[in-house]
Amino acid sequence: MTTCSVTLESTVFPKNYLRTDGEQVNCQYTAGPWEQWELVAVSGAFLYHVKSKQFGGFLSTGGKGLHLAKDVADATPFLLVMCLPNTDPTKIALQDPSGQFVGITREIKSFNAPGGEAGLVAHSEQAVLQLALSGGF
Repeated sequence: MTTCSVTLESTVFPKNYLRTDGEQVNCQYTAGPWEQWELVAVSGAFLYHVKSKQFGGFLSTGGKGLHLAKDVADATPFLLVMCLPNTDPTKIALQDPSGQFVGITREIKSFNAPGGEAGLVAHSEQAVLQLALSGGF
């Protein structure tokens, strides 16, 4: 199984990173341990499970919107879409099987300030994330 440790930053809201607190998936201003993810390759071209490094659960879109599933069997396999492959291969989008994309939908303006939401969105600027390696493969 190939994995890659990453952070996923909004391209619309600077310094806003996809995160989880172990149950809720939203965003945080700046990246720490709760904003670290592993992209775990699934059989099939460009399909990945997105696993929380801090809490071990898997990103899922089933039933309750964007949330963390405890088991890989309940995880959503995301298609990794390269948004600007010729100019910036670090701009990506995560598409779920329904065709929706993971996006940061409301920014947070400082660490632990109110706000900071993530959810499923149509393909738009909100769905484009800046991928940054936070560890090796």
